[in-house]
Amino acid sequence: MSNADFVDPYWLDLSSKSTVSVLFLAPGFSALAAWDAAKWRNLMINAARSWISVFSLIILYVAAATMATFLLTLLALMAQVTPSVGFPRLDVLALGVAVTCAYTAFGFLLGRFLPGLVAAPLAFVVIWGWVAYTPAVQPFWLRNITGNIGSSCCSVDFQLVPLALLAPAVVAASLLVAVMAVLAWPMRPLVWAFSVGIVGAAVALSATMMSDIGADPVQGRTGSQQCVENAGRKFCAWPEHAAELRQTAKNLGNAADALSSAGLDVPSTLRENAKSKDRWSFSLNSGNVDFRAKTLILSQLDELPPPCTDQTQGVWPAGVNFELAGAWLLAVTGTPVTEAAEVSGASLPDLRRLLEEDLESQAQWYESALSAMRSCDPV
Repeated sequence: MSNADFVDPYWLDLSSKSTVSVLFLAPGFSALAAWDAAKWRNLMINAARSWISVFSLIILYVAAATMATFLLTLLALMAQVTPSVGFPRLDVLALGVAVTCAYTAFGFLLGRFLPGLVAAPLAFVVIWGWVAYTPAVQPFWLRNITGNIGSSCCSVDFQLVPLALLAPAVVAASLLVAVMAVLAWPMRPLVWAFSVGIVGAAVALSATMMSDIGADPVQGRTGSQQCVENAGRKFCAWPEHAAELRQTAKNLGNAADALSSAGLDVPSTLRENAKSKDRWSFSLNSGNVDFRAKTLILSQLDELPPPCTDQTQGVWPAGVNFELAGAWLLAVTGTPVTEAAEVSGASLPDLRRLLEEDLESQAQWYESALSAMRSCDPV
């Protein structure tokens, strides 16, 4: 399976996915910098260079190598998925470079004072744990200040929250300033206190910025969609999917008409990935035109089971009708009955008994089942 199966033709998604290598670059460069600094400590007695000049040169090399890695990754993704509108998000790439340099600086500082055999593995473990392990723990703000957004952002219907880039950038900048201060004045206790304080303050400030954000620093995308009309209905999608929308509009129109003919209330305007209660929507992310039409047909079941199952140990009494509801939606929109039951995992005899009732009763059953499935009430 290719990267194209996981990346939208959306510059924010491509740019963020291009920085996933932070997971490996940051701990790797940090360990190498620690080893290099330990070697320089033995050479500094007779060297003309200062610690700041050596540090700056290493950070420059790391920044160049990191950006080159990101750009090569971006080019590889663009070879498979090329957005039709917009430009690469250089701010996202710049954040990846900044945090990689900051974590490299941490390793360099360890090597300045510890033996290479101790500093290098210690730098790798600490940075790896910080960048890679925090996504698995709470509170969520921890993962959102590491700068590793490649696994958190963003499908075409999402965008970064306003402070998503600023929060990790503040931490990275504070770490760079702290390391440079200690390298310049290593024997002054006040400098050490300043360095610890500035990093602590930056983490506290960033935590405040991200305190109300969930597991990923994203929110619903804003902005205008492009629309086409078919069979008296308007179908709207994000600009990146304009071509797919034109290809699929007829199939979406047929699916919407079939749902209406089955007695369901389908609005005159339908939007891509517009998830909310009682709203029909569709997806253009992948698949052929028939598959995309099925995403409209089954869209009301996408957000199930309801969140309340988290508080009821996963008990979802109304869920017994989930497969049958999906099979019924497919059957009344033209899918053969046997195929609809098989695809949905529903009982074929139950589906046939439901379809033997008059259409109004079938629609009433579906609406009742859907209402129950959206709650944790018993059937």
